[in-house]
Formats: sequence, structure tokens, C-alpha cells
Amino acid sequence: MKWQYKTYSWNSAYLLGKYEELEKDLNKLGEEGWEVINSVPIQFRGDDGVTEQTDEVVYLLKREID
Repeated sequence: MKWQYKTYSWNSAYLLGKYEELEKDLNKLGEEGWEVINSVPIQFRGDDGVTEQTDEVVYLLKREID
């Protein structure tokens, strides 16, 4: 069995309260055979060493390939 992977990025601040758009996008990807296997909020460490969280969430998807 072989897998193909894809990332999908969603800005939670920009789309705050517009979860229907996220569901619509994920359902469309599901119809194409993609399955969400994980989601991760994006963080970074600044020059001062402090970890900051962004408004971005990245979804990792996979689907089987022939």
C-alpha cells in the first residue's frame, strides 16, 4: 500500500466564526479521497527564545495511491 500526503493550511483568526468554510473545504478534500490524520497549530520561537503561537493551523492529510 502506498500513500500520498498533502498539507492544508487554515488561518483561524481570518476565518473566525466561519467554520462552515473549513468544513466545506475538508469535505471537498474528503470527496477526493483525502483523510485528515493530524492537525498542528503553527508556533515559532522568536529571537528572545520565547515560543509564540500563530493563528495558522496546518492539517496533514493522506490518501492511498495505486
